[in-house]
Amino acid sequence: MAGGSGTRLWPYSTKRTPKQFLKLIGGRSSFELALERAILVTGPEQVFVSTNSVNELHVWRQMRATGIPRANILVKEGDYDTGGAVFSALRRLKKDFGAKDDDVVTIFPADHVINPLAEFEKTLIFAWATAAKHNCLVTLGKRPDEPVSSYGYMLVHSEPDEKNRAINRTILRVERFIEKPPREKAQELIATGRAFWNVGIFSFPIGAMLSEFCRYFGVDEWQAVTDDQLQENAGVSFDKMVVERVAELRVLEAGFNWLDIGSWKALQETLTRDDQRNTSEGEHILVNTADSMVIGGGRPVVLVGLEDVFVVNHDDALLVISGKKIDDLKAAMPILAERYPRLVQGRPVVTVCTPVPEAGKPATSSGKHLRDTVASALCQSYPFVEEVVVTSVGAATRVREQIADLSRAGEKELAVVEAPGEQVREYELLNVGLREGTGEILAILKEGDLFEDEEVVQTVVEMMEREKADVCWADLRYVKESDMSVTTRFWQGSAYEAGMFAKGWMPPHPTFFVRRSVYERFGYLREDMPLAGGYEFMLRVLEKEGVRSCYLSRIAVKMRGRKRLSALGRLLEMTRGNIQAYRAWRLNGLKISPLFILRKPFSKIKQIISKTRAI
Repeated sequence: MAGGSGTRLWPYSTKRTPKQFLKLIGGRSSFELALERAILVTGPEQVFVSTNSVNELHVWRQMRATGIPRANILVKEGDYDTGGAVFSALRRLKKDFGAKDDDVVTIFPADHVINPLAEFEKTLIFAWATAAKHNCLVTLGKRPDEPVSSYGYMLVHSEPDEKNRAINRTILRVERFIEKPPREKAQELIATGRAFWNVGIFSFPIGAMLSEFCRYFGVDEWQAVTDDQLQENAGVSFDKMVVERVAELRVLEAGFNWLDIGSWKALQETLTRDDQRNTSEGEHILVNTADSMVIGGGRPVVLVGLEDVFVVNHDDALLVISGKKIDDLKAAMPILAERYPRLVQGRPVVTVCTPVPEAGKPATSSGKHLRDTVASALCQSYPFVEEVVVTSVGAATRVREQIADLSRAGEKELAVVEAPGEQVREYELLNVGLREGTGEILAILKEGDLFEDEEVVQTVVEMMEREKADVCWADLRYVKESDMSVTTRFWQGSAYEAGMFAKGWMPPHPTFFVRRSVYERFGYLREDMPLAGGYEFMLRVLEKEGVRSCYLSRIAVKMRGRKRLSALGRLLEMTRGNIQAYRAWRLNGLKISPLFILRKPFSKIKQIISKTRAI
């Protein structure tokens, strides 16, 4: 279950990047840890992820290397709470994957930390056996050690129902379910000695659970539940829809350590503390302070004489909150959404796509240029960067070896994607990579090219967000292949105005950043125009479709010189490129004089003559 928003871990957790996908636990996300647990007990083919359309790409980015098929991502039809999400997932398992009524399903939340895994596996196997044997719902529970009001509680009968000697765990019948009681009520429940926290991990046969949903919706069979009924109950949780109403509920005491990463206080439990039970990451100073946490780099934070205080030192906002009121952060979200919507929305993920079309051949300079390009993307100061290297099947192993040791800091991701076939052309590779990329904003950085500095992506994103732009470009610097400090040509861009393409103008296409929605609405790169595919795409989205654009007045990319053609070869290539550019106008239904083929080359004269950026 990976569809939540995780507002209680703001400002790190936002709508664009919810908490379960943030790598806050030893460089891994709680979602990645949940996948690891699921694969351990059942194998990748039998793991399915329920999520929403907003989180679908986050899911695939972090699931890509696990072996779980992409088809196993079950996107909810609507904005359902956990009740509708579970029913929607079970319906998909029955209709699309041939699941049988006696198949046992287990629900894993995506925001838990659990160890040791061996104990988890043994406990879950017992839960499966119990669910199958009694055709009932089995949940896992932990005995509470403090009254936490954000957890669900179960009050059990005192007599055990069943015991498994192998894991020394007892099955108990649940007398009553209490969802997130006030602190005082939680204290009363703990005092009875019969209370358990609801861990949120449920096992059940599909048929038995679908019968419970039918009872809730008042229908005879699960196929009769309509989308309208689901939408009417979109805000109802699985606990309210089924768990609290089920006739027979059994609980198995969990024999492992469990933590729900639902708040900053809960996350602190996963981090190292000092002698005063403080957690501090970065160059922060805590004097006469206890039971507190300071997280986040940048400016140093000084705490003096405080207790149970949490400071989240984020780039976008500073959060200071009392540990006793940690759950009240949720109440601040509506105010933030009204006054500072950008802080609630968060930052977009940026995918940088690098095609490697030389199938089966040694990479340029023994792969050094590819390594430089990938490192240029991964060393960006902007945290949410994904680098996708796309190549042919035959070259994939070599490519992986060349970049295997490149480090990925923070939220950055690196993936090598294989395009089908041995001889794959560049634009075919690019389209595979652009579709495979999971970012909201997509950029292309060809092998050998580099970003000008580590701030490029940060400044581009800031401008696109500020201008609400769909595409953005900047300036381009051509450099000598053997010495990138030597500028051989300079291409200075400018803001776009209607009609500029007809005069030979075009943006520096290696610097072109595009929102995913533009590709999805207006199409990807034409693969039949190897010399003008980038030109045709920019002409299409700017001149024909009029998408909102912006120009960033700074150098974004330095483009390494390629192998030089002969004078005749350069002339022939330029002529073919201009003919394809003319064809691009005709394909898009735009009128242009045939003389354009002769006029367009003159637009490059200034670039060739000038080797410095104009001021």
